Amino acid sequence: MITYKNIEPTKIANNLSSSFAIHPGELIKDEIDSRNITQKQLAEKMNVSYTVLNEVLNGKSSCKYRICHSIAGSFGDRCQDLAPSSNRI
Repeated sequence: MITYKNIEPTKIANNLSSSFAIHPGELIKDEIDSRNITQKQLAEKMNVSYTVLNEVLNGKSSCKYRICHSIAGSFGDRCQDLAPSSNRI
């Protein structure tokens, strides 16, 4: 938790938690953008079709265990880092 003198910790943006669920696909899209890769490149690296990945990213399909771990492995992360439990749908 971040603290600043004379500021209540619950009023600091980095200490706030979301009041609504965010689909993992939104978080993964942000990660793709920050790494300057395309969805097609990620799909190829994961060895899945572009359509499968695109449906997950756009919330048309759930982010199943295998897909989540494949995406995370492609990024060198853990599945929990891409879809924290507070955001799982």
